[in-house]
Amino acid sequence: MGVERLFTIDSRYLGIGTIAVAWHPQGSLVATVGPNNVIQIFDRRGHVFDQLVGPVPGEVICMQWDYSGTTLAVLTAASGGRLALWRLGERCYEVVHTKWRELTGLQWATLGSVLGLLGGRGRVAVYNTETRVMREVIPPQPSFAVMDRIVQSEWEKIDDERSAWALACPDRRIVVIDDRGSLLDELGGSPRLRLRPTEVQLCNISGMNRLAGLVLSACLESQTILLASVFGCFESTTKSFEINFPDQCGTILCHQWRRETGELVVSFTNGTIAIVPVLAGPDLSFRRSRLAFSVVEGSIRSAASSSRGWIAVDTGEEIRIVADHWGSVMISPVLVIHYDRGTELENLAWAGDGTILSFSIAASGSFHCFKIQESMFDFRRFLRSLPL
Repeated sequence: MGVERLFTIDSRYLGIGTIAVAWHPQGSLVATVGPNNVIQIFDRRGHVFDQLVGPVPGEVICMQWDYSGTTLAVLTAASGGRLALWRLGERCYEVVHTKWRELTGLQWATLGSVLGLLGGRGRVAVYNTETRVMREVIPPQPSFAVMDRIVQSEWEKIDDERSAWALACPDRRIVVIDDRGSLLDELGGSPRLRLRPTEVQLCNISGMNRLAGLVLSACLESQTILLASVFGCFESTTKSFEINFPDQCGTILCHQWRRETGELVVSFTNGTIAIVPVLAGPDLSFRRSRLAFSVVEGSIRSAASSSRGWIAVDTGEEIRIVADHWGSVMISPVLVIHYDRGTELENLAWAGDGTILSFSIAASGSFHCFKIQESMFDFRRFLRSLPL
């Protein structure tokens, strides 16, 4: 099958416990950190590239590379509103003091050097790392509980000059802002959304046709998917609607955009995978006639979709990789990676060019990385099992 185990990092580097992972956008490096709070950066062959002890003490709760791959942002628990930026070229840190009491999340914008920041009680800001200017977009919300958290999307490119960020609030609203801190759109302002968003994504599918634009998708309490056109990228007579799936599909686990084709990949906990072709234009809609369902035997704990048309699912006993071949998911796995029953996998994700699959295991303090070399067009011919 041409499957290569790239490397495994064990607890000698990471310690026993939860591991944070951040792949370089080109897939050439991966940053990992475990309970020992020493950030270990490896190349794609598992060789140590650098070891970092951050200037802000505490457990690392979030790491992310910017989209050019030049800066790694590091956020720690009890950071006192500070975050660290590690420059790859100079191999040195810069500490950013936000003057907030706490930071709970961060996300790099797709253009420029803008970093989206989340704080307690629904606080949101954008920070420009070049000008060192921070702009608060949403102040603290007194109605939010201390533990209430905003659910964030990845940033998505609007055009050559701007990118957008979607934020799902605990009060059943979704707001969309740009990298200058301007409010672009709001869903659920009045009236509120029917259900609370538990996952939100943005996708610019303008390459599909000249009338297309920015589309928002949100999972509402794991029951339904909300689709909406954003701030008039095109004049749509249908602003938003929900996609309701058959009862036998069960509970929604997660959803991801296949940006190359304008399709949504929706995974359900009972093993169902749905491929939803979305049409953006004067009437935002989806092709119900081409809505494809497949079932992976057994339940699913987590799932990840690759840009090359591969879907990895964790069943609780093994990782199965199936091929989404021209909108029809193959039920028979082309690769099976077994692990001990009862093991909890974390950070299941595709990285790099979509041929690298990685995951971590907190119980053993290990990080595992595999490369799939075979073309998706040859997937029907292979079945292989790789034990951990």
